[in-house]
Amino acid sequence: MDIIGVMNDKALKGTKKRAAVIEMIVSGNLNCEQIESIQPKIDDKQMATILEAIDIQVEVSALKYSQLSSASSGEPSSEIRKRVIAARQIQENRYREYPGIHCNAQMTDRLLHQYCVLDEETNNTLQLAMERLHLSARAYSRILKVARTIADLEGKENIQMHHMAEAIGYRNLDRSDWVERGI
Repeated sequence: MDIIGVMNDKALKGTKKRAAVIEMIVSGNLNCEQIESIQPKIDDKQMATILEAIDIQVEVSALKYSQLSSASSGEPSSEIRKRVIAARQIQENRYREYPGIHCNAQMTDRLLHQYCVLDEETNNTLQLAMERLHLSARAYSRILKVARTIADLEGKENIQMHHMAEAIGYRNLDRSDWVERGI
């Protein structure tokens, strides 16, 4: 699989910092030689664009066998499915007056301001994250949309602090120290 095919080859510049991120983007479908062959072709600006296009970014560490074999079953998928269906219904009802908008991911900036009202503490937390992590305007919108979805999954009308904290946590590849962390 060649993910570079959709980019302008003349605009590509060399860098060797991105192997793990590229591997994540293509879901492990590339072997090490393929990753090494494309990593010099993606520059910082292109990588930032790729990362911003991902709504939820989560680092997943490999588990040891003992962790896998002793893990509890957790929440049943049937219960998760019920919560997702309920959240989607909330969103369908919320946006029924807006043609072409059916879920939080499709919110316009105007709808973000209407349906993602934050209390002072939650707003301050988002502001702090934006400043400390040097996040873009696009990341700001995505964080609000994800926080709104987390609140919907809990059946809450308003975005609460823990919804915002979780949504910010899902932007961990936007962190300015990702190169130092070896990603």
